[in-house]
Amino acid sequence: MTTDHGQLTTDHCPAALTPSIRSSLGELRGRIHRYVWAQGLASGLSWLAAAFWLDLAADWIFEPPLAVRAVLLAVVGLVLAGLLLERIGRRIRVPLSDANMAMLLERRFPEFQESLLTTVELAGQDLDGDPWLAQMLDHTRRLADQRIGSVQLRKVFDPRPLRWAALAALLLWGAAAGFAVGAPGTLRVWWHRAVLLRDELWPRRTHLVVEGFDRGPLKIARGSDLEIIVKADLRMPLVPQVVQVRYWPEGGSVLRAAMTRLGIARPGHDAFQEYSYTFRNVLVRHAFDVFGGDDAVRNLRIEVVDSPTIVAMVLDCRFPAYTHFAPRQVPVSGAMPLPQGTRVVVRAKANKDLVRVEIDSALEEQPGPPQIIELAQAADRRLHLDSGRLK
Repeated sequence: MTTDHGQLTTDHCPAALTPSIRSSLGELRGRIHRYVWAQGLASGLSWLAAAFWLDLAADWIFEPPLAVRAVLLAVVGLVLAGLLLERIGRRIRVPLSDANMAMLLERRFPEFQESLLTTVELAGQDLDGDPWLAQMLDHTRRLADQRIGSVQLRKVFDPRPLRWAALAALLLWGAAAGFAVGAPGTLRVWWHRAVLLRDELWPRRTHLVVEGFDRGPLKIARGSDLEIIVKADLRMPLVPQVVQVRYWPEGGSVLRAAMTRLGIARPGHDAFQEYSYTFRNVLVRHAFDVFGGDDAVRNLRIEVVDSPTIVAMVLDCRFPAYTHFAPRQVPVSGAMPLPQGTRVVVRAKANKDLVRVEIDSALEEQPGPPQIIELAQAADRRLHLDSGRLK
């Protein structure tokens, strides 16, 4: 330090930053934090708007099931979290010391000639009573203080990344806002499907109905054919020219086929336009979807079961008195000749539970359609039929 007469003395004290230098370094630190937050939030908003448009298009075109929509929503959230963590969380935790701020200003404004960095690094240090060093530091501090007053801190930053992120967010969200005003119903359906994960369908111009599947999977006998009938409601604006069935047998690949249009229905006269497709020789379970116009009926199932078969049959026979035969059980092994007047009880066992039995009678005394026996109250593989007395 110097005296009033310019004499050097041995008195010394720790060097300190001037208020203007300390204020400028603090302001720069705050500007960096605000820049990091602004750029990170702009990037996050841009991603959300872009994800909205991508998800809206995918959901409209493909109308994915609930599980796929849940995965897409989770992906959007994970990407957003990762983006904010990278752009804000990781950067905001970086320590910004006065020395870091001084070095940043020195690189951007070479007119400091390292006076600011030197002042900051030696601030608060004991100069060990060296008057020459104290005088040099005081001179350096005055130079840094003079030059920092003319520095424009905003020039430290490259504005282009922030501008591009803000512009992208503005354009994407502006388009989304315009879409919300112009098509609020569509936005509501998307919100219910993509965010609330409801099983709501997009509005349709076509309505398809598949007969026979209103109670779940349809069961058919193994190896048989199955004709499916699809009806298009003529009250809807669009009646498809082509209806396609997409199916995949158990253990097989996905197959496609066009259904056959049955005649030409007339609006006002007919209620539906019908389409037909036949699954031939079905041996395994099938799953299939039906597409036509902008409608689809999904997740239909064909279950294959074995045909009911009689696996064992015996006849409880009570013979007429003139035969002198004792009552006995006779296993059935084809056509069974019995004496006239024999009373017979047929005992049979099927390969599966039965709910209905149809009996064809060839007796001339019993003309008419086959007899139907309902067993719905207690399905059983065993069947006991009292066929009466043979005449």
